[in-house]
Amino acid sequence: MLETIYTIIFLQLLILAIVPYLVLRRWVVNLLERYAERRKRRFEPHALNLLNDPIATEPLERRLFPGDRKFIKELLLQLAAQLKGQDRCNMTTAFEKIGYVKSEMSALLSRRWWRRLEAAINLGTMQSQMAVTALIDAVGDPVEDVRLAAVRALGQLNEPRGLRLLLGIIEEGDLWTGSRIVEVLIGMGPKVTPEIISRLEATTNINARLLYVQICGLLQITEALESLFLLLRDPDKETRISAVKALGQIGDVSAVESLIISLDDESWEARAQTAKALGALGDKQAVDKLKRALSDENWWVRHNAADALYRLGEEGIEALHETSASEEEAPRATAAQVLAERALGV
Repeated sequence: MLETIYTIIFLQLLILAIVPYLVLRRWVVNLLERYAERRKRRFEPHALNLLNDPIATEPLERRLFPGDRKFIKELLLQLAAQLKGQDRCNMTTAFEKIGYVKSEMSALLSRRWWRRLEAAINLGTMQSQMAVTALIDAVGDPVEDVRLAAVRALGQLNEPRGLRLLLGIIEEGDLWTGSRIVEVLIGMGPKVTPEIISRLEATTNINARLLYVQICGLLQITEALESLFLLLRDPDKETRISAVKALGQIGDVSAVESLIISLDDESWEARAQTAKALGALGDKQAVDKLKRALSDENWWVRHNAADALYRLGEEGIEALHETSASEEEAPRATAAQVLAERALGV
């Protein structure tokens, strides 16, 4: 009985102690947040002035209170994330002059992984070429999140050495890692085209080739058309499927003849993707072949062929109506289904 009473008393005392602590902690946090906002507002006019004169950093470097450098860095990072063009370049110059780039480069060597992660992210926002070598080294960090942040930062810097490093990781790494790097390369835009094409033609790594083909499609690299035409006959099924998809994404009608041939591919997945690509290209010379594909043994090929015919306009729709009245059950059902779906707006 006494033990129960003591337990209840102890719990009550514990609650009485915790509640004031939580209230005090919340008050302190709010106080610090308000202080930080006041300091940032004080420095904001000087930070905005850097857009006109990036070396006018003296007001941000003298008579600072404890914590001010951190507040200033956060303010400049927030501004930099919203800037483009010359304003963005001016902010990078300011980051370098005040010393934030060097401090973040040093932080890439921190024992605390989360600080290395923060530094890689910040250097990507700062976009200083001074950080390229340090970020390249950080790609070998033992923590995956840090490695990926360094990869993204190199992509933001648009530096040739960084590009070659990223492509090298695709060649050496696994497909999952490579797919994350593809996101970065897509963000770099058309400037990656020459390197992608040369590596697409030279690589013997199937996973890397698949990723290069994916990039060609997403960036609509017309210079890669001839290489993609050759890959339509590649022994690897996944390569053929990826090449077909990329040709559909690029949207160049010169691919139609090669894709028509691919409608006879031994893989039903390749045939289905080919029918879809032909619909996207919108060239009516594919109508007859797509109409024959309505008799394919695989449902997905038939459905994609019917959908492609509908997208090709009057001639394709007429072919669907003819097939919907035919005696052959599978193509008749597929054509009727697609016509009904389109009539309902599906």
